[in-house]
Amino acid sequence: MLDAINQRLFDLYSREPRAFCLYALVAGTSVQEVTGSVPAHDAGSVALFDRTVDTTIADAGPWLLKIDQVSAPNLALLQQLGETAIGMVWLISVRAFDDLLEDLTSRLDVALPDGSISLLRYYDPTCLLDLAKSLLPNQRAEFFAPAHEWLVYRDGALTVVHAVETPPTDHS
Repeated sequence: MLDAINQRLFDLYSREPRAFCLYALVAGTSVQEVTGSVPAHDAGSVALFDRTVDTTIADAGPWLLKIDQVSAPNLALLQQLGETAIGMVWLISVRAFDDLLEDLTSRLDVALPDGSISLLRYYDPTCLLDLAKSLLPNQRAEFFAPAHEWLVYRDGALTVVHAVETPPTDHS
């Protein structure tokens, strides 16, 4: 799994030498379904709902994990998840962990035409792929702005959902 991601990071560094960081975005319920446990809170692993009114269900919701700071058990959970049909989302970004966490948290709620609020499950790989297809180019650029690349990894295959100056491709 990490070989394909590391190759993408290397290619980015080669074209644009910046301090890119690798992050994972997963749903706690998906991790638990596949592995039997949710990610552990550590220096590089935070539940997005921890910063919302939904703290009581934080472990079940979306998690952001900074790969160079996660614990070995959390990294093992990610590897298991990426090999399943459920999958996971990888982000490559120059954003600091807390800044990215704040941006991603702000994208969780969307206002519907009737004024009600709904949860946008962009951290779910299937929802993310559908969302990317439904957005206009200017909406894509705005929504995906927090990360240079958004990738889905499932069934052992990496799919580019959005990348700056790169069209969507499938690297099966």
